[in-house]
Amino acid sequence: MKVKHRAKILLIEDDRNFLMPLKEFLESRGFEAHISSKARDAIELSRHELYDMFIIDQNLPDMEGIELAKELLYFQPGAATLIMTAYPDVKKAVRAMRLGVINYMIKPFAPEELLDEIIKTLELREYKNLRELHNFSLRKEREKICIIGKSRWAQEIREFIEMAANSLDTPVLLTGETGTGKSLVARAIHYNSPIREKPFLVVNCAAIPESLLEAELFGFEKGAFTGAEKSRKGVFELANGGTLFLDEIGDMPIPMQAKILHVLDSGRIRRIGGEREIKVKVRIIAATNKNIEELVKKKEFRSDLYYRLAVLSFELPPLRNRREDIIPLAEHFLRQLSRGNHYELSPEDKEALVNYDFPGNVRELRNIIERALILSRRKGVLSIKELINRSPFRENIRKDESGTSERFPPLEEVIKEHVHRALKITRGNKTEAAKLLGISISTLKRWLKKWSN
Repeated sequence: MKVKHRAKILLIEDDRNFLMPLKEFLESRGFEAHISSKARDAIELSRHELYDMFIIDQNLPDMEGIELAKELLYFQPGAATLIMTAYPDVKKAVRAMRLGVINYMIKPFAPEELLDEIIKTLELREYKNLRELHNFSLRKEREKICIIGKSRWAQEIREFIEMAANSLDTPVLLTGETGTGKSLVARAIHYNSPIREKPFLVVNCAAIPESLLEAELFGFEKGAFTGAEKSRKGVFELANGGTLFLDEIGDMPIPMQAKILHVLDSGRIRRIGGEREIKVKVRIIAATNKNIEELVKKKEFRSDLYYRLAVLSFELPPLRNRREDIIPLAEHFLRQLSRGNHYELSPEDKEALVNYDFPGNVRELRNIIERALILSRRKGVLSIKELINRSPFRENIRKDESGTSERFPPLEEVIKEHVHRALKITRGNKTEAAKLLGISISTLKRWLKKWSN
């Protein structure tokens, strides 16, 4: 079996004395080699470029190579992946393979040895992708397991995923509160569909400034604006043949909505500064936590785009409306996050979980389980009931016996209290506190700097 010679490879290695000669060697053999010395930079690169292969050093300064492989394969599951390490570990090698890493190589090695392994890994990747086409029904069943629960709502979500997955020419609109699982449903639709081997790319419309959103979506030509030193594809081109998930589409500016409507109607995009239209075939899945019908009434969202997107639509219910799924979900997260350790929910924990309204929905439930597991390593016991009873959000969603609403403090006050509580629990360890809170360390530091001024 032959692989294409001009494969695009991303090398992630913090030792530049090793990285640069390796890049030059691969380019001399006809490969297109991109480089990164940090995990976070590699993740950012993978958002803008599709790669045939990732070559990752296990010991990176900001993340383990295996964890980075997991992140990269989440967005580009079809890529071949090779881990390099000077410290072989059988358990880590097995874990890497289970995550989808194809090959594992021990340092030091000669460049020609690496070249042989690259070719072998790319061949294995092509064989793996071909084999997976024949395992569609098994993968479909596996993806369904991700929708945990026996409630009527859980069953309806699974049925919707199956219907949407096989309606490739129809856009999908997912609505519902934050944390209800819209991104999970979007991924399940893609990976249960006939285009599951094609790219699945995500754009958070609320996280990208309006001035940059058009370039992110449609790309630009060299010289289109100051700083555009070379042409770059947008996510519509990168997702060609696959699925583009437009998260938080309710926050998309009106002018950009018109351009999305044009793509849906014509199947063509134009890069910024471009003179010609480029044909693309992309399945659109959009999601929002806003009441999009109200946005249409207020002229804040185009009615024609709404009706175009809402041909196949589903409103994901809040977790408080599917309480019979809370315990199965909690037990699922417990198994998923416990790293092989065995934990069971006590009757008190189960009662506390079922009686809590979960304003953050499934995402909040997962974070509570994760925090409880982290704390259990300090205390030796699982304290889910204690975490729920101490939640700063609990008092804000309950009413007293007379039906009068309790105090509703400003959101920033609640967040500030929650952050300081996490820092107290972790004895000032910002990294552990960020994990407890479910946020990045950079976000935590930004908040603390803001509050110190």
